[in-house]
Amino acid sequence: MKKMISFLTIISFLLIGVYGCSQSQEDEPKEVAKQFITAKYQIDDYENIPDIAKNAEKYLTPEQLKRFRTNREGYMAQDVAKDLKVNIEVKDISLEEKKKEKNRVMYDYNVTILLKDQNGNEVHSVHKTGQITLINSDEKWLVDHDWSDKSKIPNTNFSL
Repeated sequence: MKKMISFLTIISFLLIGVYGCSQSQEDEPKEVAKQFITAKYQIDDYENIPDIAKNAEKYLTPEQLKRFRTNREGYMAQDVAKDLKVNIEVKDISLEEKKKEKNRVMYDYNVTILLKDQNGNEVHSVHKTGQITLINSDEKWLVDHDWSDKSKIPNTNFSL
């Protein structure tokens, strides 16, 4: 009887471990997508603006990095922060899985971006929608395509 209980306990732990690992693997592309979206827009200090393309590089395939730089996608947030003298906070990223294959997953996403003055007061709120595709390359999830609408910032000539 003791052997049976020990056996069942071991099997239970193994099943929990396998389920836990598979669940984290399922969530990995979603986490990479959220980290990339945050890296693309977040600016904590408009007086010391980071190189967004450099921050986003680790999340992108080489082809997407080239498009990202060519289309100046990383510079829109930088320009907005610098010219409006605001910090940019990414908030409320939601992802909805649209298509999933073995090494590729596509999400539709919604994100709220807050523009804040130097005192941390919200100046503007921008809601964006987009679509992002990730591929598993060498056991690592990378963004292969990202598209988002150009959302106008109220009372300005800027879009994000």
